[in-house]
Amino acid sequence: MIGNSLKTAYRFLKKHKLITFINITSLAIGITATLVIFLMIQYDYSFDKHVPNQEQVYRVVNNGEFKNAGVYVPLVRTMESELPNLEAVAPIYRSHIPKLKVSTATDKFQTFPKEQKMAFTNSQYFDIFPSKWLAGSPKALNSSGNIILTQKTLEKFYGKELPANVIGKTIIYADSIPLQVAGVIENPQHNSDFNFDSFIADATIVQDNNLKKMYSWEAWNSISDSHQVLIKTKAHSNPRLLERNIANLLKKYKYKEGEKINDKLELQALSDVHFDTRFNYEATHPEALRNLILLAFFLLALGAVNFINLSTAQSIERAKEVGIRKTLGSSKATLIKQFLLETFLITLSATILAVLLLPLFLHVFEGFIPKNLSLDRLDKTVILLFLFGQLIVVTILAGFYPAWVLTGYAPVLALKNQLGKKPIFPEAYGSAKH
Repeated sequence: MIGNSLKTAYRFLKKHKLITFINITSLAIGITATLVIFLMIQYDYSFDKHVPNQEQVYRVVNNGEFKNAGVYVPLVRTMESELPNLEAVAPIYRSHIPKLKVSTATDKFQTFPKEQKMAFTNSQYFDIFPSKWLAGSPKALNSSGNIILTQKTLEKFYGKELPANVIGKTIIYADSIPLQVAGVIENPQHNSDFNFDSFIADATIVQDNNLKKMYSWEAWNSISDSHQVLIKTKAHSNPRLLERNIANLLKKYKYKEGEKINDKLELQALSDVHFDTRFNYEATHPEALRNLILLAFFLLALGAVNFINLSTAQSIERAKEVGIRKTLGSSKATLIKQFLLETFLITLSATILAVLLLPLFLHVFEGFIPKNLSLDRLDKTVILLFLFGQLIVVTILAGFYPAWVLTGYAPVLALKNQLGKKPIFPEAYGSAKH
């Protein structure tokens, strides 16, 4: 049965090549544009979703008189020593040094511009963001003068050298601070606001007065969004109680008795970091994502409407076909299934074409999509489910109305070619006999 229906649908589509081509092309363009929008939305909602026990991870932010994603650097060390109930306290001090000098095989140094993202942190960073280690271990970040590289950075500095072979190599930071490569991790496989290309032990800052000054190591009056801290609480901890404890530490060490407190430290859930525009000018606006979702629905609907218009334009031509089939005993339900099958084949072809067009669309519109959007970091299962879902939805949206209209023709009128003179629906034309 299904075999005959497929043959019939194929013959009809082959017979009407131009209409079929227009339908497939217009639907493919709409589906491709919708797929690009879906990938953008999935990209933004994928940030830090891979983090284990994500609900226990927070960034400490200042929501006081001067809103800032950073904290006072001395506060971080105070939290480490006086808030023992935290599972992890991971400082993230972003590096702004313009260049690095990397030792070569001939013991000379090659200068690299600091294009990669670097941060000073400790081993607890990897308690929050687990990584696959190709050489070394997180413990290396507990010792001054150590640096951890990603595989991408290793290849940039040392070419095809094996990870184990670069351990102990020297990198000169800020023209005068020698760092030793103490570990190599796999490139980050997930989207995150806290991905870096290399990590320097924060204990290194203590060993250099210039670094201590640069990172306000002892200053309770200097704050910058380059000096951030992530914490991981124990399960079922009360974040509001923890906020009060952190505020008490700030009051104890920064403010004198009776002094006006301008700071308001809060815990920002990791899941909110990517969308909170108060503390990150690069954050994604949720409103923009909602607008993109509406645009995606509009594009799909537009493609479906175009298909409906072309299908109903063929109604006179297909009326006799409907009349003959009804005369031979085909029910309305059977005919609707046949027309929906034709629509399904067109939509399936358009979906396949859309997947083929996707790389071209991503290239043409690269100025409008996130520069780090990569299919490698997106969930392929979710993408396949989206493609399957839109295939079904578009088939129903685009196919059901034309199928209902076409199968509503009275067979007697259709065979007598009287459709232009009488109502096409038998329900509205009482004298029509089936």
